[in-house]
Amino acid sequence: MKLHSGETMNYKDFNLKKTYGMCGVGYFTEHLYAIQFLIGTVSAPEFHCIIKEEFDTFDDWKDTSKIRTIGNRTSLGLPLHVRIL
Repeated sequence: MKLHSGETMNYKDFNLKKTYGMCGVGYFTEHLYAIQFLIGTVSAPEFHCIIKEEFDTFDDWKDTSKIRTIGNRTSLGLPLHVRIL
């Protein structure tokens, strides 16, 4: 899926690839990787950007404090609705 100027995407475009507890990593596009946290009583997804290297090494750091560090990054929004400029 390639987005062009003016196109949008939402949480349904997320391709979850690896999971650990209430979080997982995946991607929206080949250049936009994210970690998904399931939050609240309804397990609503919250997304935070990660770089490809973090995606590739998720199994190495998934049970470390790095998860908390990434969780403190700015959220992509809930529900995710990103407009590509």
